[in-house]
Amino acid sequence: GQILKSNLYFDGTIYTLNEFNKSLLASHTSTLIYRNIYKKGIDAKIIYKAHRVIGDCTTLMLLLSVGTIYKMDEIMSCYRYVRNSSSWTSAEHENPFQNYHTFMYYTLLEKYASEKLHMKVNLGNIKARLFYGMLMGYFDYRSPSRKECIRRMLSATNNKLNYIRLILDIPMQRKVKAVVKQALLTGEYLKHPERTWRDFDNNAKKMHLVLFGAGGGMREYLDCYYFRHDIEFVVDNDEKKVGKYERGFKIFSPQALRGCNADNTAVLITMGDNYIEQAYKQCKELGIKNIYVYCHMECNRPYYNFYKRKYLKRIYMQNKQ
Repeated sequence: GQILKSNLYFDGTIYTLNEFNKSLLASHTSTLIYRNIYKKGIDAKIIYKAHRVIGDCTTLMLLLSVGTIYKMDEIMSCYRYVRNSSSWTSAEHENPFQNYHTFMYYTLLEKYASEKLHMKVNLGNIKARLFYGMLMGYFDYRSPSRKECIRRMLSATNNKLNYIRLILDIPMQRKVKAVVKQALLTGEYLKHPERTWRDFDNNAKKMHLVLFGAGGGMREYLDCYYFRHDIEFVVDNDEKKVGKYERGFKIFSPQALRGCNADNTAVLITMGDNYIEQAYKQCKELGIKNIYVYCHMECNRPYYNFYKRKYLKRIYMQNKQ
């Protein structure tokens, strides 16, 4: 099996309130082991009263009210991930109002922590991104319900000025491609500054180019750079996509890279940040040396310097409600 890593989880040993406020999870809930803290007088009514979206954050917050959390660097559980399942979690991800519900849930957690646990929980950082997501959804598909969600989110925050500025900046924000926006928010592109468009262009014109990822990132790349270099084929980990066509290109399993000449093949990863590490590792294991990441190269374009300076300061509103 594969070990799927995500930037949702804390990558360290001692998990504290500081990491919680950055919206990082200590670990997957199935690996948590703790004493029965509810016998020590902790009012656990929030578990069923806070919101219909319970979430792992509720348990983590209650545990942090007792002390810090130690994280062991070992595989302690196996998570069964089912694509296109009919589970409750999958249904929530398809809910266009999910950002609103999660925003209100975090707001109630902050209030409960202050009033009942006497601790300062500040999830303003993640709440700003949830508001932004709801806002972009509204401008893609305007409806009375989405508009009411935005109104209620604005009413629930003490940081209205910055949120209103986000609304005013919508025209600029909508010019930024989704997969690039994700990389800008996570900052992962800073780890690979050596991979630039110039480096890619100089090498790709001499090699066979393969795209890794047949989703939105691939479509965005083709919309902008279809004529930049000839593409041999596309690979993707989703078995349901293998054998089908996307934008005229046949999709193969990553194992198709095994038969390629490593010195004469360049792979361009067109996935979002959550899957780049996995794809990069697969390419290395299959003998590919020339690996580039589309969204990371895009992030380093001068075009986005203004966006990074102005927009990211508003999305990452540290220590604000």
